[in-house]
Amino acid sequence: MGTGSGWLWALGLTVLPLGTSATANSAIVKEETAEQLVVRGNAFVRLGNPSGAIAVFRRAIAKDPELMPAHYNLGLALVATGQVQEAIFAFQRATRLAPKFAMGFSNLGAAWLQVNNLPQAQQSLQRAIALDPQLATAHYNLGLVYTKQNQTQQAVAALERAQQLNPNDAATSYHLGRLRQELGDLEGAIALYETALRLNPTYPEAHYNLGAARYLQQRPEAALTHLQQAIQLRPTYADAHFTLGALHESQGRRAQAQEAFIRAQTFYQQQNNRTWVQETQQRLLRLRRN
Repeated sequence: MGTGSGWLWALGLTVLPLGTSATANSAIVKEETAEQLVVRGNAFVRLGNPSGAIAVFRRAIAKDPELMPAHYNLGLALVATGQVQEAIFAFQRATRLAPKFAMGFSNLGAAWLQVNNLPQAQQSLQRAIALDPQLATAHYNLGLVYTKQNQTQQAVAALERAQQLNPNDAATSYHLGRLRQELGDLEGAIALYETALRLNPTYPEAHYNLGAARYLQQRPEAALTHLQQAIQLRPTYADAHFTLGALHESQGRRAQAQEAFIRAQTFYQQQNNRTWVQETQQRLLRLRRN
């Protein structure tokens, strides 16, 4: 079944202490310096226009290719528009220009993680942590790298460190919960899922995993509440529909089970997830036979 990605970015534009001001408008000020262009690009980002910021940051780089904040902030704007591979190039240039810039390495690692280049992600994130051991997002993303590499103990250690540094991050508690469940500590996992939901009540993966854990505990009413909440938050959540079908089946609610399995199968088909399409089909056939 699917799980959620959930990498984090060490957000925060690099700001240049300039005496001039700049605004995000369509007029191009004549003879703007590279530094002034960075300030104007930052204004575009703050106004929710990363595409406009990209053009301005690139003009700044054309004027001064050695201006690190232009490359770094370009990387953040590229991430915001889904251009992750281009963002990697920008973060690489930023970290070459500022080899002790921890946030630059942290975001480079997050970008490598997003494109599933785990060795590069690990290297960049470890470099970020060496430069700034208090950078919670770097520990968190390193935990996700270790999780993907099936290095569970290292993943737990990294995520626990992230949680110590930033106890109010719901994603950290959620991913720690998944690891605790994987290690057989269901009660510990449930406590972490509940913490994630206290921090973020609209976290569909946390609702789903808490519902599935309650189902394993044979607490059907608690399971039902969280599975339904997960589906309300994400109507196409195939795993939640499947587990809801299993819950209804275990309680003898055949019609509701069949409806949930049909929905799960539809969404698994949309994902081209053949394994779970077949599993759902087997559940439906069993219901129809009995």
